[in-house]
Amino acid sequence: MKVLITNDDGINSAGLHMLVKEVEKIIISW
Repeated sequence: MKVLITNDDGINSAGLHMLVKEVEKIIISW
């Protein structure tokens, strides 16, 4: 269970990082 939780956390943080980069791209394109 602990491994699954850490994996989920890693995926979530990576997803947030990707979202932030995408938002930055959109802001820059404006």
